[in-house]
Amino acid sequence: MAESSPVVGVENLEPGVYDTVFVSPHLDDVAFSCPGALHSLRKSGRKVLVIVVFSHAGDDAEAERIYEYRRAEECRAAMRGGYDLVWGHFVDAPFRPWPHRNFMEIIWGESPKDEEIVNTIKEWLRKVIGHIRPRQVVGPLGVGRHIDHRLSYRALRQISNGQGELDLWYYEERPYALIDGAVAMRLAEMGHKAEVRLEEFWRLYSKAAYVVNHLVSRQDRDRCRQNFAELHRKGQAARNDVTPGATARLIETEDCASIWKIVEAHRSQVEAFLGDMDRFRRECGDYTRCIKSDAKYAERQWRL
Repeated sequence: MAESSPVVGVENLEPGVYDTVFVSPHLDDVAFSCPGALHSLRKSGRKVLVIVVFSHAGDDAEAERIYEYRRAEECRAAMRGGYDLVWGHFVDAPFRPWPHRNFMEIIWGESPKDEEIVNTIKEWLRKVIGHIRPRQVVGPLGVGRHIDHRLSYRALRQISNGQGELDLWYYEERPYALIDGAVAMRLAEMGHKAEVRLEEFWRLYSKAAYVVNHLVSRQDRDRCRQNFAELHRKGQAARNDVTPGATARLIETEDCASIWKIVEAHRSQVEAFLGDMDRFRRECGDYTRCIKSDAKYAERQWRL
């Protein structure tokens, strides 16, 4: 890599350098979901590392050429946001040799191999984070149910269960979290008390850019809707009075120009997942008001 590259080899990481470590399942998740936190930490002089877990496309040569371009976009975002990067080199879901090939499989599919991946990621992250010793770790909550987000969440959750001193927070993934009810749906799935208006959630979900682009057939849409209803029912049935409460914190900023530059670095993914930047800015503004912030821009992180 070039001398100015933000990418750091795992072997070159030094203890005590990084205040905060973000775990990003994919090459755009932290840039899309946490630009406000990245900007705020940089502004306060804190050193940040983003670990991209599923950073490669494996043996698919054509896909790997695309991922090389996407890694370059992530590097551009990192240079704009002032953070360093580590590649996990794990293979993204559509390119693994078992079924996570389309939208329905990625959102709802499970494989016996998934637990093996969780264990491998868990041990790798445990070593890396244990060596770095950051003040805090921020990982994906799993909003939107992408399999790689859920696997990353499970790996971090298992690490935290074995390391009580780890200050672990979970960020709401965007654009998924911008759908009213999506975060509540995820919390309800995990057994936390959360009210979800299922009809309204589905109405908004079915209009999201990434859903319109990837969930095409009427049959899949009907099945997806039924799956969400069943997921919510099971989560609330499993909830009990000893389920730990979920607490949230807001990250707010008035400097929208700086955060949009981070997001815009992922040019190849903006149209497919965000619709366009104007739409994303508007939806982020709506969500900021939804979570009762008076700032121009706000994000939310959770401790579970």
